[in-house]
Amino acid sequence: MELAFVASLIASTLIQAPSVQVQAVKTVQGVRPVAVCAAPKGSLFAASLEDRTVCIFDASNRNLVRKFEGHPQPAYAVAYSPNGKLLASGDESGRIMIWDISANKKLVEIRPHTRGVQEVSFSRDSKRIMSTGKDDFIYVHEVSTKKKLKALPGNGANWFSARFLPHVEGYSVGTLGSGATIYSGANAIKLSGVHDGNSVFDVDVSAALSRAVTAGRDGNAAIWDAKSGKKIQLLRGHTDWVVRSRFSPNGKLVATSSSDRTVRVWDLKTFTAVKTISDQSAVGAPICFTADGKFLITATLDDFLQIHSVTPPANK
Repeated sequence: MELAFVASLIASTLIQAPSVQVQAVKTVQGVRPVAVCAAPKGSLFAASLEDRTVCIFDASNRNLVRKFEGHPQPAYAVAYSPNGKLLASGDESGRIMIWDISANKKLVEIRPHTRGVQEVSFSRDSKRIMSTGKDDFIYVHEVSTKKKLKALPGNGANWFSARFLPHVEGYSVGTLGSGATIYSGANAIKLSGVHDGNSVFDVDVSAALSRAVTAGRDGNAAIWDAKSGKKIQLLRGHTDWVVRSRFSPNGKLVATSSSDRTVRVWDLKTFTAVKTISDQSAVGAPICFTADGKFLITATLDDFLQIHSVTPPANK
C-alpha cells in the first residue's frame, strides 16, 4: 500500500512539474535597458540603455562585451544583423545608428524620422535596415549607401512595430489601428479581429515561419498560423496592455511582457503559462531569448537588467 502511494505521489509530481524552468540568475543593478535583442548565435545580447549607450553583454557570464556611445537621446529600438557583424539602434530624436561590432565604431548614421524610432530590423542578407517611427512612417534604407529604398506611410494606422521576416523576403507589421499583417512575397496575411479595437503593439514570427504571435492593447496575446492568418489560440492572463512578444529560438515558447508588471512565458504545446515573472518594468519590460535558448532577458520594476536561465534550453 505504501509503495503504491509513493509511486502515485511521484507520478503526480512529474505530471504537475512544468515542462520548462525559468529562473532569475542575475539582476544588474544600475543598468537600465529600454530595448534588447539577441545576437544570431550563442548567448550574446544587445541592450540600449537609459543612459543613451548601446551595450553588448554575454548572458552566460554576465559580462559587458562592447559599449557604443553617440546617441543624443535613449534608443528605444535595437537589432542585430543576421550575419552578426552589425548592430542598429534607433533613438527618440529619429536617428538610426549602425555600428560595426568588431571595429567597435559607428559605421552609419541617418535621421529618416521626424519623431522617435520604435523598431529597427535588418533584412535577411543584412544589407537593408527597416525602421518604424512615431511619425507613422516605415522606412527601408540600404546600409552601405544610406539610400532610401522605400517609404511606407501609415496614413493614420499608427505603425507600432515592423520587422523583416527571417529566412524569406517579407516583413510583419503591428499597428494600433488595424491589427497586424504579414507581408510575405506578394501575399498580405491579415492577423486581425481578435484584439479589441485591433490594437497590436507587437508581432513576432517564428524562425520556422509557421506561427506568429501578437501583443494586444486588450491585455491578451494571440498565436496565429503565419501562412493562413487563422487564429490558433488566445493567451489570456495579463491584466493590462501586452506590449512585447517574442518566440524562443525553437518556437516552442513565447515570452510576453505587459504593463501589468509581469513577464509570462508560455508553452505553445499546452498554451499555458509555465512561468509568470513578477516585479517587472511597469511600462512593459523589453524581452528577448538568447539564440542558444539558455537565457531570457527582461527588466525589473526598477528597470534594471535581469537575466533568467531557461531549462532545458529552448533552442532544440
